[in-house]
Amino acid sequence: MLVATVIVLLWVAILAFIKVLFSSSDSFEWGSVSDLLSAGSSVITLIFAGYVYSNWQKEKYRDDAYTIQKQIITQHYPKIFNTVEELEFKLKNYQFRINGYDHHLKDSVLESMKSYLLDTITELEVTTQLLANDLNTMKLFRYKPVHEFDKIHFGLINIIELIIQSIRTIIMTLRGLKMSEFEHVRQKSYSSFKSIIPLTVKNAHNLFEAKNYIFSNDRDLRKLFITF
Repeated sequence: MLVATVIVLLWVAILAFIKVLFSSSDSFEWGSVSDLLSAGSSVITLIFAGYVYSNWQKEKYRDDAYTIQKQIITQHYPKIFNTVEELEFKLKNYQFRINGYDHHLKDSVLESMKSYLLDTITELEVTTQLLANDLNTMKLFRYKPVHEFDKIHFGLINIIELIIQSIRTIIMTLRGLKMSEFEHVRQKSYSSFKSIIPLTVKNAHNLFEAKNYIFSNDRDLRKLFITF
């Protein structure tokens, strides 16, 4: 708006200068001045329209980027944290129920555990991929995570990959626990199961740092991302 005002005032000043300069000339016709004024108004309108459009585009990009930010913070990250917290609870429950390689759980129960773990892997992989896609999309709007947040995110992704690897190992141990005809396999599987559960729970706890940082009470969503 300021730019448009300056242009209008400049144009009026030019016309006033022309009037003073040629006011004593008999050949000077002010009718042509009105034509110039009309043409100048058109030019000013065009410039002003371009200025308004440019500002609108910048605001639209900022709003679109902020929408993606909200989706990242209010959907993707909570989904990851909730999934891992549920996994931690389930694993502790599994550890309690499978007490020794000669446990008395039915194969159907072990299959149910396996099914849940496979679903958890899928959920974590899909959510982290959506998260990566949104972070990349934000770059199209010239936005990126602040350095500290970027480090937190990188660490979080590494931990999720470790958790997924651990889940795959747990699934293998569940298969071994079903092989009742091979006692040595069951013993080895249980030994692996018993050691991998605490490690997976420990990795789950490591996500708390990321969660506390992102959802800090004094955290402003707009301060997690900056323009570049």
